[in-house]
Amino acid sequence: MRNLNLDSTRIGKIQEASMFDTCLINTTDNVLDAYNEAVSGSTSGSVIITCGVETKDGRRKYGEEESTIEYDVRIRFPLTTIISEDNTITVTKKNNTTVSTTYDIVSTISDAHGQLVALCKRLKV
Repeated sequence: MRNLNLDSTRIGKIQEASMFDTCLINTTDNVLDAYNEAVSGSTSGSVIITCGVETKDGRRKYGEEESTIEYDVRIRFPLTTIISEDNTITVTKKNNTTVSTTYDIVSTISDAHGQLVALCKRLKV
């Protein structure tokens, strides 16, 4: 009989070893503008984490109604990453090059093969 816990731990370590990029997870806070209207603001993350950024755009269909989500990148995180769909992600290093590109998470974060996966759309500046 196989120890499934050991297998999932091993798969998670293998996935994490294949993540060569770095990211910041930013929190989004609502702030008030001059008219006391709530607007979305963003606070930069303070901890750089390992991630895997796959630059490929696409569409994903969900549910019976087949709602379509368009995305620019697929970002992978270690299973221990604390992240939610309310966060934004700033990629700080891609392919060993310093960058600063921020993405909005446009899908439900999934747990896939020992990693967390988020489909993201680049934020317009």
